[in-house]
Amino acid sequence: MRPQRNPVCDWLLSRGVRGIFLVIITMCASTVVATQPRAEAEFRVTQTTRIGGEGSWDYAEYDSARHRLFVARVGGVLVLDADSMKPLGTVAARAGTRAHGVALAGELGLGMTSDGSDEVSTVFDLTTLARVRRVPLGISPDSIIYDPVSHDGIAFDGDANMAVAFDPRTGSVLARMKLSGSPEAPAVDGKGRLYVNLSDTSEIAAIDTRTWSVESHWPIGGGCEEPTPLAIDRLHERLFIGCRSGILVVLDARTHSLITSLPIGKGADSVAYEPNSNLIFVSCYDGTLTIIKSTSPARYDVVQNLPTAPAARTLALDPRGPRIFLPVADLGPMLPKTGDIPARASIIPSTFRILTVGR
Repeated sequence: MRPQRNPVCDWLLSRGVRGIFLVIITMCASTVVATQPRAEAEFRVTQTTRIGGEGSWDYAEYDSARHRLFVARVGGVLVLDADSMKPLGTVAARAGTRAHGVALAGELGLGMTSDGSDEVSTVFDLTTLARVRRVPLGISPDSIIYDPVSHDGIAFDGDANMAVAFDPRTGSVLARMKLSGSPEAPAVDGKGRLYVNLSDTSEIAAIDTRTWSVESHWPIGGGCEEPTPLAIDRLHERLFIGCRSGILVVLDARTHSLITSLPIGKGADSVAYEPNSNLIFVSCYDGTLTIIKSTSPARYDVVQNLPTAPAARTLALDPRGPRIFLPVADLGPMLPKTGDIPARASIIPSTFRILTVGR
């Protein structure tokens, strides 16, 4: 960018005012420096933590109050101290099957897992990690989220096109909702509404969490195909939808209108929004972490495409910094579909690790 000129400096210099020549030069130089755009520090992989073990992984979540990282994987949910990256324990899945996700209810002191093949949610104590109860859901849950308005958990089954709401305090199932498409990632607005991507129809569904009723569903548009991850800017009511077709769509949650579409990596599987920095992070199966900056509720720009590692597709956000945690492992030959786990690449034993991304 060409530096902006200061007209006062130009006027004084053109008239040869010699007594304050050095002052003028200093002032003009400082003006030029001040008008240059200041580039934000780029993100990079700052740490790799070797975890090991066998088997695949899925969603990750960060506990801001306790500074803990939760990673759903084969055998249950692995819990690590996010600062030292030392393992603290595992919330075990029954019979060693894979846990798909975890939701944190901080004000209740409880966490909830989605244990796919077990068709249950394991409710556990967030401090001790001890199991409190198992809630039979009658579905094979994949994603799961906590709603702070109803104080309930909601699990989703993408094969059955179902959502099941339950009370983690009592273990009672509250509602079963049939959806018009295959649900993927949900997001709550903190006001009694939940949004969830319907991946096979490229739509968004809205659910009232006070009545547990499906309010509406509408097409995403913007060139989005196979929407998977979802995040929300609660203040400005913006939905950030990661599409496997290689774009991020921004929607106005109130009017359902398209704000913009932005290029991202291929195979998006997680997206997170950090409101203090106004940054959006999208992790993709192709080994790309796309970072997007919001300068207004109507303006979004890609500021970085960070290479991470192939299959580093899910993330957890620590707002301090901010930092991003990416579970990943080296991939081997393809395996056929088994149970609730789709056809996928095998995991090379002992290569499971966590990448930490920061500035």
